[in-house]
Amino acid sequence: MHDERDLDSATALKAIPLHSLPALKQPFEGGTFCGVITLPDGTHAAIVLLNDRPETAKMPWKQATAWAKRANGQLPPPAVAALLFTIAPTLFRREDYWTDRAFDSMYSECVSFADGSHGKVGATGDLGAVAVRLIPLAQPADEFELERRIGKLEQWLEVGQLKKRVAILEDLIAKHAAE
Repeated sequence: MHDERDLDSATALKAIPLHSLPALKQPFEGGTFCGVITLPDGTHAAIVLLNDRPETAKMPWKQATAWAKRANGQLPPPAVAALLFTIAPTLFRREDYWTDRAFDSMYSECVSFADGSHGKVGATGDLGAVAVRLIPLAQPADEFELERRIGKLEQWLEVGQLKKRVAILEDLIAKHAAE
């Protein structure tokens, strides 16, 4: 069974604007930026592979999960692990790593950084662990207000109030430039 609380950890972090993200594989927020993903709840989140590494190279799933939380992150969800393999395989040893998915108390999911495959393995086995932080992305600045202003602009254009139109355009440009 998948622990949905881990996926919701993005909501506990302060949202950041999309434009603040660096290029892929660049330093960011205590780790390496590895892309963006849409979580099951619709939240878009930046993926940061944390710099922290466990003292033990390999460990059981429960120990790996606890370590990732202490590192202020989480084990990567399967979709994030797949993205990490695609974006940044050179940041990993060519071996199996835990994901955050537990099927039951006996089995959990892993991803191979040798070939990108995923598998169901005994949760007491010793595999590698990395921690990720899923940082929510801020929604574009008040889309409804923008739509409302565009609607007003169209009305003013119809009656020829050009000065109001210019002021609104300048305001919109200034707000978006500041983001």
